[in-house]
Amino acid sequence: MSANETLTLCLPVAEVRAALEAHDQHKVLEQALRDANLSDEELERRRKEKIELENEARDYAKGASKRRAELLGGITAALRDITSDPTRFHEARPFMTALLFEMKSNNEEGDRIDFVVRQIDELESAYRRNDIARMREVIECVAEYAEYRAGNAKRARGTV
Repeated sequence: MSANETLTLCLPVAEVRAALEAHDQHKVLEQALRDANLSDEELERRRKEKIELENEARDYAKGASKRRAELLGGITAALRDITSDPTRFHEARPFMTALLFEMKSNNEEGDRIDFVVRQIDELESAYRRNDIARMREVIECVAEYAEYRAGNAKRARGTV
């Protein structure tokens, strides 16, 4: 039996935990001391890497925001175009579903997602009843909401 195993058997559990925590803290302090002893060149290199990573993250966020605004703008345009032709009302559902998935991917609040789900259900109900006026109303409502979200995305990007 090794000395560590013998020591572990002799010490109460609380003391073993305290010893392990002290060892972990010692390792953290050793790493901090190594970091503190870095050369000026190494510190400058790390600072530049950090700045590069921050710039890449900012560029990615801008690109994602731009793509989101373009997607929402496309959904809005498609729904507005469909609204003008009652024979195309059946084409609205995929765009409404795309809006729903966009909202879910951006962790939108549940009540807003529920609103779009209810509008999709209402569109299907109106379609079954052949209620053209109600279908147009629902599509226009969702188009306005998509336009609102597209405007928010553009404002977040600073392009409005």
